[in-house]
Amino acid sequence: EVYLWEPSPQTHKFFLNDLARENPIIVIIPYAAGVDSRKELQLYVHKGQEHVTDLKQFNDKGSCSPNSQYNPSGGSTIFQQAKVAGDSVTIQQLNFPKWLAQMKLKEGDRFIFKVDIEGGRT
Repeated sequence: EVYLWEPSPQTHKFFLNDLARENPIIVIIPYAAGVDSRKELQLYVHKGQEHVTDLKQFNDKGSCSPNSQYNPSGGSTIFQQAKVAGDSVTIQQLNFPKWLAQMKLKEGDRFIFKVDIEGGRT
């Protein structure tokens, strides 16, 4: 299984839901990873992308380049003061260490997961 931790509802709608439908090994975890369960947080959608209803409405038409230093369409941040921060949406945090412990992984298990840090990189 592949676990994609992604709290942004917009990213689910435009990118991950289709990916998960096409790949049954993909499990979307629609929460922010943290140490508290069910804690509400604010996630700030990038300015100009807050009310997008179709991929073509994104500045880059929904493309995503792995070679770009900029966030792809549907970008977001946890920092209200960020230059790119637009309107906020309320998301929930899930206790990542507890979730991982419940996976009961054992030596030799192959475990792949993706965690989006929502602009938290330094």
